[in-house]
Amino acid sequence: MKAVTVHNPWAWAIIHGGKDVENRSWFTRHRGPLLIHAGKTWSTAGASSFMVKNAFERAGAVLHYPLFEAGGVALGVVDLVDCIEDAEPPWAMPGHWHWVLANPRPLIEPLPMRGAQQLWEVPAATPIRVAGLPDPSSRHSSTTRSTT
Repeated sequence: MKAVTVHNPWAWAIIHGGKDVENRSWFTRHRGPLLIHAGKTWSTAGASSFMVKNAFERAGAVLHYPLFEAGGVALGVVDLVDCIEDAEPPWAMPGHWHWVLANPRPLIEPLPMRGAQQLWEVPAATPIRVAGLPDPSSRHSSTTRSTT
């Protein structure tokens, strides 16, 4: 699976706050599942963003606060459905490539891992457990429910 490292709180907003565009200076041909990794760097611009603050309040600070500030962890998976230059606001920034994201699925719990620049490959043995889907390591078909 491909992954991208995003500064928090933007990574949190992608998985939990309705951020459906990731602004990048570069184009990608990748389409499909994309792991969102929250880097260790905190974006002060993101923290002061009206959109992020609104998303955080809507989600409930008590429920999501640890994920909001987590760094160096994978938070969830989205589908990268397009890469365009003219996405509509509110999340799209002029002068960037807009990675159009859909179907955010949080991991059952944040997964500590090192990130990287550009797109990177998640090691095949990494246990990616998405909330609401069966545990692939289990023989049973029970489903883990998300509390979000």
